Amino acid sequence: MTAPAGALGRRTTSPEQKALIARGFELLAALSPFDVGQAAILADHRVIAIEGAEGTDAMIRRVAEMVASGRLRIAKGDGVLVKAPKDGQDLRVDMPAIGPQTLRNVTQAGLSGIGLRAGRVLVGDAEGLGRLADQAGLFVEGVP
Repeated sequence: MTAPAGALGRRTTSPEQKALIARGFELLAALSPFDVGQAAILADHRVIAIEGAEGTDAMIRRVAEMVASGRLRIAKGDGVLVKAPKDGQDLRVDMPAIGPQTLRNVTQAGLSGIGLRAGRVLVGDAEGLGRLADQAGLFVEGVP
């Protein structure tokens, strides 16, 4: 199943988080012609990471390593993963997806949650993902 519009769990985004997500979607749209990744991490009003050939989970782990080493500081409640397909991407062949491992990696990186393009990112079991997000204290929100 694809991400529905709205929160998958109990947590919703703050106005600041909504602004980061919107900026992330703008970034991904601008990068589409270059065929670069389907995800990015933003925090503190800036881009922290852009997904490359390594994939989303490896990008998130890279950010977690920077946080753990002290090279990157993300304020509590800041830091979001955004995920959306590239403009013109054939979703029948390659639809972006997240799952439980993505949530575990986001938690380890100290991010506050995930913004997804509603209807265009696979989430599998949305209710189960919402429960996992609640347990981890994260938001997962589908944005139209």
